[in-house]
This record gives sequence, C-alpha cells and structure tokens, in this order.
Amino acid sequence: MTHYTIRLVNTGIQESDNAQYATFRKGAGQIIEHPVFAFLVEGGGRKILVDTGMSDTQRSVTYNHAGRQEPGQARHEQLESLGIRTDDIDTIIFTHLHWDH
Repeated sequence: MTHYTIRLVNTGIQESDNAQYATFRKGAGQIIEHPVFAFLVEGGGRKILVDTGMSDTQRSVTYNHAGRQEPGQARHEQLESLGIRTDDIDTIIFTHLHWDH
C-alpha cells in the first residue's frame, strides 16, 4: 500500500469581489483576500504538483484580479523551503486552466 502526503503550497494572495467568488452574489463590492494554493503530493517515490499556484504579482494585476506574491512565495521558493527542487517534480496536474497557472 502506498501512502501519500499532501502539502499546501501558498503561492500568493488574490483579491476579488466577495459576491463573485465566495458568497454567490451576496456582499457585492466587498473585496476579500484569499490564498492561491498549489498542492504537493508525495508518495510511491514520486512528487506530483497539483496546480501551480499564482504566477506573479504583475501577471495577476495585468490579466485578472489584484493580488500579490510576497517575497519567498514563488512556487520554486516554496518548494525549495521544503527541500525540493523544481527538477524533482515528476508530474504536474492542472485541475483547471486559469490565469494564475
């Protein structure tokens, strides 16, 4: 039996209208902040990245919602803090296609 570990990788913060993303039309005009995650799955000798999180602050602001990526939040920096190089990732799975990947 293979055991898997799943870790959240916080790659930035997105700012968006509450009514569009959180409460289905309630609270329009209230701007909320929420994390943009990638998920690192490890098991069976493999490292799998599910979604890739936020690209960077400039891309977020230019192509979609206001957001920010604090120093150290880039996906490669987050992985390195876990002792993993980007070259160590065996597979990348996108669950959806958005501006942030």
